[in-house]
Amino acid sequence: MNSHTENNLVVLVDDDEAIRAAFTDVLESEGFDILAFRNGREALDKLEDRPEPCLILLDWMMPVMNGQQFLEARDHSTASSLKNSPVIVISAMAQLARRFPGVAELVNKPVDIDRLVSVVRRHLNASA
Repeated sequence: MNSHTENNLVVLVDDDEAIRAAFTDVLESEGFDILAFRNGREALDKLEDRPEPCLILLDWMMPVMNGQQFLEARDHSTASSLKNSPVIVISAMAQLARRFPGVAELVNKPVDIDRLVSVVRRHLNASA
């Protein structure tokens, strides 16, 4: 496993195991460090004391805690290391996230992997 540094840590939150595995494989092969979670609640619980990621890839429609609930909880948390990380919503329902603060970009499913890598690179380069 690569060491987690401020300039390449990406958090992936998606309830679909196959998508998490595929995105993780592709993004790790491109040199990114990935922390993947099944839903927003799991991500918030496990990331509270971790370094701030540079980017969050967020599914919008998930059980337990969906994308909207994740963003609301993140913004109201006093301890969250996720508050300043830009969010890219990746969902068949991505347009629903258009007006939420903190959403930097929308990517529709099914995802074009080359576009996903390009979007991640662009956002990480902008924050570097």
